[in-house]
Amino acid sequence: MQYNNNINLATYEEIYKKLKNNLYTFLSTTSNEAIKKLYLKPINNNFNSLDNYLIETGFNSEQLIKKIKTSYLKRKYLKGNIGTVSGKEQYDGIINIALYLLISNKLAKIYNYEILSHPYWDNSKKHLYKEKSKTYKNQKRDATIKLIYSLFIYKETVNDNDFFYGHSKDTNNNDTFIIDLPGFSQIGVHFGSESHFDSTIYLAKINIKYILKEKLNLDQITKEEFNKLMSKINNDDIFPEYTGKFYENVSAFPIDYYGKILQQTRRILQLNEKQITDINENDIRKMLQNGCFNERELHYFAVKSGFSKPQLELLSQLSKELDKNYLEKPSKKQKNNFIDMTSLAQEVFPETTVKERQQVSIHEQKSNFDFKNSSSKIIGG
Repeated sequence: MQYNNNINLATYEEIYKKLKNNLYTFLSTTSNEAIKKLYLKPINNNFNSLDNYLIETGFNSEQLIKKIKTSYLKRKYLKGNIGTVSGKEQYDGIINIALYLLISNKLAKIYNYEILSHPYWDNSKKHLYKEKSKTYKNQKRDATIKLIYSLFIYKETVNDNDFFYGHSKDTNNNDTFIIDLPGFSQIGVHFGSESHFDSTIYLAKINIKYILKEKLNLDQITKEEFNKLMSKINNDDIFPEYTGKFYENVSAFPIDYYGKILQQTRRILQLNEKQITDINENDIRKMLQNGCFNERELHYFAVKSGFSKPQLELLSQLSKELDKNYLEKPSKKQKNNFIDMTSLAQEVFPETTVKERQQVSIHEQKSNFDFKNSSSKIIGG
């Protein structure tokens, strides 16, 4: 039976175009040094008072801009309607949508900040900036809707183990969307209000129904699978609760880069000879008992390394169960026992993708690294 869709399904080409436009808008309106400060901001800016010294610091602002462009724009090959392409293409499409969400949210904050910072602007300029802020808020909402329904389709028809995400409440009880984006970092954005949350879920459900009809038409799912998934939608079972902990309240500017610090961390955790897919409960327990890294750093390492959803869930569960003494922030002296903090800060190692890290072990690098950090503040964090 052929279903007649009365809606134009969103395409990956549209997402990439918006992501690229928004990224270049951000880069053109913000200095390189300010972007670097934003990138470094999460190191010691966390409401749990847990610093993250695993953020790579060994490159200058120009190198960082190059890494940002590579990380955010390398998935430009994607074509077709969201949710109706191969599993690998859907996976990469979800990464693009999440980055589109992140940049849209950042731009909306920037223009809103400018308005608040200039109370004596004339009305025409205020109106211009309000309209720009509104545009990016709408794009943020658009990206949130697309990300929710893309993740549902992927989870139900491709693989439920790749993305750890869901709904949570922040410290002020605001509805928040959290996703551990493989290779990048944990990302969290607010829905804005309870009504926005409800309408976002409603619109995601509508789109899921149209995509499932299209997949049925294309023989990508059976009628039985279609009916089962439609039942889930009708029972409002499309957006799970995030069962992990929200660490990265300042999402800043994460990049898909696996350099010296993370390679050295993997050595310290004695995971260098293991493929990421083979890391088990015993390995995760040893990670938590290592004593050299706090729980935020271990979670960051896991997301950057491409841990699966079950592995991230287990890491979260065990971190709650184990003796809290293991998870206290280690002193700089403790870290010095493992790491020579006087070495090359500017040398950049070739980056590897999360998919590559899931398939092969990263070989030991005979290198030291710098835990130098910055607490500079910048808008849009």
